[in-house]
Amino acid sequence: SDRINASASRLELYSSCPFRHFIQYGLKAEEGRKFEIDARSRGDIYHKALQILCKRLMPPEGTFVSDESSDWMTITEDDCRQQVEEILREQTAGYREGVYIDGRENQLQLERVIENCGDMAWAMIGQVRRSRTSRMYFEEPFGYSGGRIRPVEIELEGGRKAVLYGKIDRIDVFDVAGGVSAEDAGNTGDSGIREAVRIIDYKTGDNKIDISQIEEGYKLQLTMYMNAVCGSDDGNEGIGQNIEPAGVFYFKIKDIDVNADREGTPDEKGESVEDRIAKACKLEGLIVDDENIVNSMDQTLECGSSSVAVPVKKLKEGGLQKSGGILISSDEFKELCSKTSAHVERICREIQEGCIDIEPKMEKRGSAGNGPRTSCSYCEYKSICLFDTSFR
Repeated sequence: SDRINASASRLELYSSCPFRHFIQYGLKAEEGRKFEIDARSRGDIYHKALQILCKRLMPPEGTFVSDESSDWMTITEDDCRQQVEEILREQTAGYREGVYIDGRENQLQLERVIENCGDMAWAMIGQVRRSRTSRMYFEEPFGYSGGRIRPVEIELEGGRKAVLYGKIDRIDVFDVAGGVSAEDAGNTGDSGIREAVRIIDYKTGDNKIDISQIEEGYKLQLTMYMNAVCGSDDGNEGIGQNIEPAGVFYFKIKDIDVNADREGTPDEKGESVEDRIAKACKLEGLIVDDENIVNSMDQTLECGSSSVAVPVKKLKEGGLQKSGGILISSDEFKELCSKTSAHVERICREIQEGCIDIEPKMEKRGSAGNGPRTSCSYCEYKSICLFDTSFR
């Protein structure tokens, strides 16, 4: 083919092992799924429900998300949970031939999913309320003609090309305090508004953002998405021009165990159930070390305290400190995105050249003290290649 269509997941799969990529994308082998409720099916349901709720809450075009009249700012917790339940019952009625309504045990699991998704939805709304969010985009496609985000193309040998495509779970655009003044804007032609963007991906499992894995080309998704949104010199039509990166994050979809009743009774630390849920749902990821940008993501953050929305702490003496995340400078973030672009181009060229080597990635750190772990540990095709990890 004269064209390679490359998603972030495909490129990361190749990076984990070229042979694994060949089995899935060359031979098109598929793993069968059992008729049962597993982590993957719960993740599907949570993800869809949160996206539907987010789209319902969006204000009319031209109104800021953080405007006091926006549904994001006015919805009550009871209404939030009611809408989540309504969405989930509708979504699960026909999901995978009705697995969620098949038997009492699965029905009880659905009740737990409804409660848990309500917790996450309300925590997500709390994060947005703390911010200066102007616009949000959900399941935003790129790599398709006619979209807001222009296709990203890589020229390959022989007149061929690779086209990067994907669907970004969530894009938040912030009105950053400390932007260009209206007076200066009149002289420069600038709009006077400083904007920053963060990319959020909804994730199940224990995925963590690791800078070393991004630098080595094993994890590409979030920085590849950021490049697509604001990598060009003149921005992207529909998203905005000259937008700065604010950070890339995971919103973890997981079972939340607050280990308390739901009457709002504080625990021994004085934290309410809502406080503990908010902490459990705090965004994880890379955040740009810029106090104005951080303030745009959490206006309630005070000196000497950690944010419950983003992984950062504001020091009493001034400045920022990481708090469960990774704090990097704007220049370091741009360099990371540049490395991602180089890795993406390299991988596309290797795919074009037909590389199918059995070369599983070895992680530097193992889990639970068990030493290094290879991508074979979670590869569904390891019975095909029979690679012996003891030799590496």
